[in-house]
Amino acid sequence: MKLNALLSALAQPTRREIFEAIAKAKDGMNPTDIADATGTMPTNTSAHLTVLRNAGLVTARRDGKMVNYRAEHAVVGALAGYLGKLAG
Repeated sequence: MKLNALLSALAQPTRREIFEAIAKAKDGMNPTDIADATGTMPTNTSAHLTVLRNAGLVTARRDGKMVNYRAEHAVVGALAGYLGKLAG
C-alpha cells in the first residue's frame, strides 16, 4: 500500500468527491457520468482520475470507446485497517 499516495489523493476535496461517486456506483462509472455527478469539467475530471488511478484507488477498463472506472475496495479496506490501528 502506497500510504502517502493514497492520503494525498484523498486529501483534495474534489478528488475525494469523485472517488466517493465511483465507490458508490455498483458497476463503476465513465468520465462523463463522473463529471455530471460531481459538477466537474471533463478535463479536470480526467486529471483527478489519473491521480486516483496512480494511487491505486481506482482501476480503468476500456469498454468500446468509453473507459469505465471502478473503486478498488480492497485498497480502501487496507487503508481503513491501517487507520483503525492508529486509533487504538
